[in-house]
Amino acid sequence: MKIKVLAVEDEIINLKLLKAIFEAEGWDVLTAENGKDALEIARAELPDLILSDILMPVMDGYALCRQCKSDETLKHIPFVFYTATYTEPQHEQFALDIGVDRFIRKPLEPHTLVEILMDVLGEKKTVAPAVSKPLGEEMEFFRRHNEVLFGKLEQKMLDLEAANQELRALEEKYRLSFDHVTDIICMIGTDLRILSITPSVERMLGYKSQDFIDKILSDLGHIFTPESLKQAITKINLLLKGETIAMAIHEFIDRDGHVKIGEVGGSPIMRDGKTTGAVFVVRDITTRRRAEDALAEERQRLAYILEGTNVGTWEWNVQTGEMICNNRWAEIIGYTMDELAPVSIDTWVRFIHPDDLNIMIDLLDQHFKKKLLYYELEARIRHKSGDWVWVLDNGKVVSWTDDGTPLIMSGTHQDITRRKLAEEQIQHMATHDGLTDLPSLRLARDRLSMSLSMARRQRNMTAVMFLDLDEFKAVNDTFGHDAGDDVLKEVAKRLLSCIRETDTAARVGGDEFLVVATGLHDAENAVQIAENIIRLVSQPIVIDSRQTVVTASLGISLFPQNGGDVEGLIKLADDAMYEVKKSTRNGYGFAKTVHAP
Repeated sequence: MKIKVLAVEDEIINLKLLKAIFEAEGWDVLTAENGKDALEIARAELPDLILSDILMPVMDGYALCRQCKSDETLKHIPFVFYTATYTEPQHEQFALDIGVDRFIRKPLEPHTLVEILMDVLGEKKTVAPAVSKPLGEEMEFFRRHNEVLFGKLEQKMLDLEAANQELRALEEKYRLSFDHVTDIICMIGTDLRILSITPSVERMLGYKSQDFIDKILSDLGHIFTPESLKQAITKINLLLKGETIAMAIHEFIDRDGHVKIGEVGGSPIMRDGKTTGAVFVVRDITTRRRAEDALAEERQRLAYILEGTNVGTWEWNVQTGEMICNNRWAEIIGYTMDELAPVSIDTWVRFIHPDDLNIMIDLLDQHFKKKLLYYELEARIRHKSGDWVWVLDNGKVVSWTDDGTPLIMSGTHQDITRRKLAEEQIQHMATHDGLTDLPSLRLARDRLSMSLSMARRQRNMTAVMFLDLDEFKAVNDTFGHDAGDDVLKEVAKRLLSCIRETDTAARVGGDEFLVVATGLHDAENAVQIAENIIRLVSQPIVIDSRQTVVTASLGISLFPQNGGDVEGLIKLADDAMYEVKKSTRNGYGFAKTVHAP
């Protein structure tokens, strides 16, 4: 059976080379130019192995691997990185952490690459399928992912800036020397013949100066691209009319057929008020333009990556307060950039929740003092609709002033509202009864503990009431368990109607409930609450057009009269409830004392 491999590479030449290598081995080869397309192909074709580059548009290799290793149908497929860009140990470790089966650095001889891939396929037959190593919360993956991407982009920008600085230094060094000047200076007469040209033309185009002398411009079409030749003739005619032309970009063709980029400016030569010719200065900016194009390409790749992760980006001038943000940054809170313009740090402060603002200020201060390597905050932001949305705010100072104060800080915003709501829901489910939605016994204990602390400070009373329904078993036996559940839910509603917002009603299990009443002045306050509960609980309950009645036995313990221990007060209330249940039922009793209604 043929091996089916999926090769993922955004450089077309490299992709064709890989395809040729694998087809020579008799393999079936699938190809994709980015992670998004690769994921679709992998799900449709289920290859035997995936070989992927890392730095790609739309979806990069890290994100692709993360998706594959999280997919039940794809996680068993061996996943190999083949990269020449991400070669540092931390890049490899991050790859292994998300489940990559092998990390290969380019370049390799074709036969060596094939041997390694065969080893990986062999391991698949004898070793359990690779499972991605846990990275903790989803945001941990995005943090490490962004850290790798921003780190690589920072280094490339620094390299390109260093190259630009070197070029500018060279240009300044030779600018004033005619024989060694890097700029080409050319004089043309009114008949369009070249009168003189500096030797620097050889450095840019590979021709000698004498190859141009006394030549008419139209005879030099071989050193221009067609469009540039047309522009040159037009501008020379303007110069010969006495006009000065602005700097412009022209494309030239050197002796070897390579396209060179020149920045061209010119002025007319005037004598006795008449134009006698023109002088041109041509500066070779090929290297600079390529560096700028490379930087623009890197920025575009980063833009694709950010678009793929659906995050907002921001850049903040800490000294002036000005901010530059992308459209997604505004969309997260329901606005357009035009609606928010001009954007500054004050814009952010205006929308952030007051409680989170203080945390933000503290974290920024620690980052500015270099106590924190990165700034990271989960904050609530006011949406245009009036609701609060949760945002993961990440950033780092990328530029400092000479005296060490922060200058430029950049970062991202990610909408994490769904995650936060899910966390809140999970927390609620863990602390509340699933049937009645009342707090659980665990949460009731916590609230009782806080109530006792407050009662000590304010020198007042807290009552603990343990309630058990009388003859509830008869409801289940007569009407069924579904009806019993409806009775419990109705009792829960009636309990809530008997207490204040500061009190707590909890279901502790079966037909047992617990009430914590706070801020009481005397035992009579507890009696009023208990009598109200017993009265409301004992009122008829209608179930499927049939009526039933349940009553309640209720025990009460008081703080500080019966002690200050949470478990002790609950136990005393429970004991008091059982005393009521053994005697009168449908009543209440204090610890050691029983009262009928």
